[in-house]
Amino acid sequence: MGETPMSALTLLCSGIQLYSAEQRIADCILADVKWAASATSAELARQSQASEAR
Repeated sequence: MGETPMSALTLLCSGIQLYSAEQRIADCILADVKWAASATSAELARQSQASEAR
């Protein structure tokens, strides 16, 4: 055990090819998980400089 949720998520996602915007969103989430958990999709898009989901 002993792994943090972030390291487990990173491990699970290793090897997955993401588009540039998807990678920015993932990086944004991992940079501040607490904030991202309560952020709206619009806030997440703005923070990661990605297009807002429609």
